[in-house]
Parts: sequence; structure tokens; C-alpha cells
Amino acid sequence: MSNHTETLAQTAVRCYLTTLLNVTDCLAQTCPEVGMTFKRRWARAPQRIGFDSTPEALEGSRQEFERDLRAYAGYAGQYFRPAVPLAESIAENGVSVANALHAKLQAHAVLLETLAESLNTIADLEADPALRAALEHRPAGLLNCARQVEREMVPLVEELRGVVGQCEELVQRSREVLLVAVETGFLNSEGFEREFERKSRETAVNCLVQLRIDATEAKGQPCSDALFAELMNAMAPAVFEQFRSSESIGLWDRQVSVIFAGTQGQAEGRKTDIERRLAGIYKLGDSRLNVAVAMSVV
Repeated sequence: MSNHTETLAQTAVRCYLTTLLNVTDCLAQTCPEVGMTFKRRWARAPQRIGFDSTPEALEGSRQEFERDLRAYAGYAGQYFRPAVPLAESIAENGVSVANALHAKLQAHAVLLETLAESLNTIADLEADPALRAALEHRPAGLLNCARQVEREMVPLVEELRGVVGQCEELVQRSREVLLVAVETGFLNSEGFEREFERKSRETAVNCLVQLRIDATEAKGQPCSDALFAELMNAMAPAVFEQFRSSESIGLWDRQVSVIFAGTQGQAEGRKTDIERRLAGIYKLGDSRLNVAVAMSVV
């Protein structure tokens, strides 16, 4: 084996192990309850593979790591997936439920107090001593129940309101960090801005590519927002094929924006080809859309 080939092999193994450790570290940070066991399991990989860097050992490691990644995805999905819809449901419905319960408790307390006052009045007017004596004990019990509702039940409802408020804040924060449209993989405006800031800190950003998507139906009218969303689901693979994996791509206001990794001249040199590859007739169910793409470089 030549020195160049040997150096290349060593570099490839080192890159693989570094990537493996970085991935497991991210798994543990994302969900410690699930990911920590995978991180600890693979922390010994550099020592193990370092002593046995044969192609067979590397391939076995790759297969095992792939299985662990898929297992982590399954476990973490079961951990996270039910929680978010539940929190959203609590946030949407919890306030009205808590408010209704609070109002009913207060109404019951008022009703008990009213009944107590009525019984007091009846007892004062009652001529029969035995009946009056029996009635005189009832108002105190009713008033005690009313006070108990106000003292014990109402604070519990207020505590429930606080929990619902925390769910509302959690859902709002979760929506703020939702950076990607799951259906297409495009970044939203917030996600694109964060990626731009991150890449500007880490490296030089030379230019942005913008693709204006104009989609019209058979009679020339612009397509609806719902149909445009379907169009972008269909176009997404072709859009991603036009750019490097390291380039961040976002979509909003019917415009695709790309943090281009090359120079402005390189981007402008690809303008005609990208427009030609993405434009055309797209069939979506019973609809046919005529799509025109206009590319500009900022």
C-alpha cells in the first residue's frame, strides 16, 4: 500500500469515528432518556476499531451503527410523538374547560349560600319549635360546604389554569423552533434566518440564490395556496437536486431561497440550466399547472 493510500485510509477511518461519536453525542443531547445508552455504547468504538481496522470490521460496525440509529429513531419517536399533540390539545381546550369548571364551582358556592340564607329565614318564621330546631342546623352546614368549595376546590382549578398556561407557552415555544416544513424539507423563514446567521458565523456567505415560482392553472389564473403546497411537495426533490447537500434551502411567499456555497459568478452561470430544469407542466391529480421559474442572485 502506498503512503498516499495508507494516509487516505487512516483519514477515512478517523472521519468515520469522529462522525460516529458526534452523532451519538447529538442523540444523547436530543433525548438523554433514549440516546444516552447509545452514546455510551459507541464511546468505545475508536478503541475497538483502532485495533481492528479491517474492511470487514468497518462494514460490521457500519451495519451495527445503522441498526442502532434506526432503533433510536423508533424509541425517540415513541417518546416524543404522543407528547406534542397532547400538549397542543391541552393548550387548545384546557383554558375553556378550566374556566367552565371555575364558573360552575363559584355558582355552586353562591347557590349553597343562597340556600343557607333561605333556610335561616324560614327557620326564623317557623312556629313549630321542633321544625325550627331542625332547620337551624342546616344553614350552617350549607355555608360550611360553600366555604369549603371556595377554600379547597377553587384553588385547585386555579392551579389547573396554571398548568394549562404552561402548556400554552410550551406549544408556542415549540412552534417558534419549528424550522422546517416536514412534507418538503424546505426551511421556513425563521429556519432560513437562523441558518444564515449560523453559516455567517462559521464561514463566508458569498451570495443567495432566489427562485421565484409562478404557477398558473389552465385558464391562466394563479393556482390556489393549497394547490401550490401540493406543487412544492412534487417539486422539492428536483429543487434539492440542483444544489449541494451543504446548501440551505428555504421556501416562503412562493419563493425558494438558497444560501449558495459558491461565488456569485458560479451561481449566475447556472441560472439558465436551473430555470429550464424546474419549469414546465406539472400534473397534480386532475389539475395541470404551468410553472415558470425566475432565478436571481443576491
